[in-house]
Amino acid sequence: MSGIIGTSHSKSKVIGRSQDTAKAWVQFNASKAIQGSYNISSIDDYGTGNADVNLTTAMANTNYVVNITYGGTEDAYVAISTNGSNFSTTQFNVWSRYMTTGSGGSRNPVRVMCTVFGD
Repeated sequence: MSGIIGTSHSKSKVIGRSQDTAKAWVQFNASKAIQGSYNISSIDDYGTGNADVNLTTAMANTNYVVNITYGGTEDAYVAISTNGSNFSTTQFNVWSRYMTTGSGGSRNPVRVMCTVFGD
């Protein structure tokens, strides 16, 4: 399979560049149980709407990006990542907040999906 890296056989014209490839991803449920993942070792549960996601292989630095998506009920979820004290090359924090008409607060969404890009 030599010759694939840097070969223009896709719309982006380059396959396998480090900057174009997710370094980690995870889907976990309201109980913080991992449903599927890549390069994620575990989830630390700090209560309702608060979790640390631990990377198996450390990022090169803390200049990476975490994209978070929620799935669940009719509530509108707001992703807040990351709590600065829990952000490092090996872990990032995910806060789950919800907003409904006239109220809001912490909640564990039915599904949380995170993708990590960086070096």
